[in-house]
Amino acid sequence: MLKTALKNSCHLFPGKDENLPLFHSGVSSYFRGMNRILVIGAGPAGSACAWKLAEEGISCILADQAEFPRSKVCGGALSNRAEEVLTESGMLSSTELDDLTLSTHTTMTVTSNYQELRTSEDLNPSVRLVDRREFDGFLRRRAIENGAETLKDRFSMVSGEDAVFTSGKKLSFSRMVGADGAVSRVRRFAVKKGVIRQSPALSAVVQLSPRAVEPFTKKGLQIYFFNDLYGYGWLFPRRDDVTVGVASFREPHRDIQGLMSRLLVHTGLGTSGSLTGAVLPAGEQPVTPGKGRILLAGDAAGLCDRVSGEGISAALESGMAAAGAIIQGRETWTRDARCVKLVKQSLRYRKLLYSKPFRPVAMNALKRSNKWYSRYWSIISGTADYSIIRK
Repeated sequence: MLKTALKNSCHLFPGKDENLPLFHSGVSSYFRGMNRILVIGAGPAGSACAWKLAEEGISCILADQAEFPRSKVCGGALSNRAEEVLTESGMLSSTELDDLTLSTHTTMTVTSNYQELRTSEDLNPSVRLVDRREFDGFLRRRAIENGAETLKDRFSMVSGEDAVFTSGKKLSFSRMVGADGAVSRVRRFAVKKGVIRQSPALSAVVQLSPRAVEPFTKKGLQIYFFNDLYGYGWLFPRRDDVTVGVASFREPHRDIQGLMSRLLVHTGLGTSGSLTGAVLPAGEQPVTPGKGRILLAGDAAGLCDRVSGEGISAALESGMAAAGAIIQGRETWTRDARCVKLVKQSLRYRKLLYSKPFRPVAMNALKRSNKWYSRYWSIISGTADYSIIRK
């Protein structure tokens, strides 16, 4: 009935085409209000979704409880897949992306149980590092510039036709996109099993002078594997700081804080920097795009690479996909999307790197085989999927 009413409403406005899409910008603000789109979470997934909706003239509200800019547990590596989504969509120009980039790397050092396996230079293509505070804030501003409205409030629940926030505010909506992270509140109203055991991650940003960063830069992106961690640690040098972290991609580590402290000491950073924690959708959580009134994107949809932990590219892709589904009036975005396929691949192949029977073989391959080292770089840089392993 609502769609029919909207179509008929075009006759109320002289010069309007009665074949306009459901959410065309020419429809009156009254009807746009009735069909308000709520995007919960203003990270890359939510901002990309709101930007694309606003680009099509669709009334949307981008809600987040945080004050921006805000911190995020993340190494800040921006894959070529993420670059592609941002620049080809027009959300960012190449120049703007360069301005957001703190450093680029073509060198990687792999370490197993604190024993350095090898350092390789001139890897291709390069990998960018960004500051998630600045990067996320920029994407959010770009969505706002495009016409998205904002709301600083915490989503609480869905009650009938309304979204209820902790402030007591109620907003009616026709579609909602949950982009509110791995511990998603929106997910609880989109799928029956809304809360699934997550995997922990810890991170620290250590401020250094550019001169002090230089020795770390020579080793490039440092990846640390440990026998007792189904995951990895990292040290990524940027312009005047390094970001260090550890992440588990299956079960919680028995002492992840101790592991993080030992990594900081090993790298010569002592106990510098305050630790921040988060959880990743990196266990067995299935990818769930949602359906009907409530769609999901990014971590809320379970989109996190189970080998590298990379989630920015999947967040951007799924945010755009969710917006596309709304624009086209579809029930959901497709499970055949590239981001879904890659996550499913990573679930199959992660045991080759992290399980105890295969780990010694994988470490030996990374140490001695240029082919395998290059393939690993291709995967984490976002230029190849996991099918490259079979070649």
